[in-house]
Amino acid sequence: MRLADRGVLKRGLWADVVVFDPQSIADRSTFSAPNQLAVGMRWVLVNGVPVIAAGEMTGAKPGRVLRGPGFK
Repeated sequence: MRLADRGVLKRGLWADVVVFDPQSIADRSTFSAPNQLAVGMRWVLVNGVPVIAAGEMTGAKPGRVLRGPGFK
């Protein structure tokens, strides 16, 4: 999308990071219960803000819509 401030872990840039245990990660969602969290997810940071911390949802919603050069 030609966004200059994405794709690098560096102070001052936007970053999403996921920390998980590959031995224990598993998807628990089903068609009848689609909103189940995966197990084994320890940390998820969106734009540097934890949305899952120590395996628990934080309630934070720091995501932003990305719009590239073709957006009108």
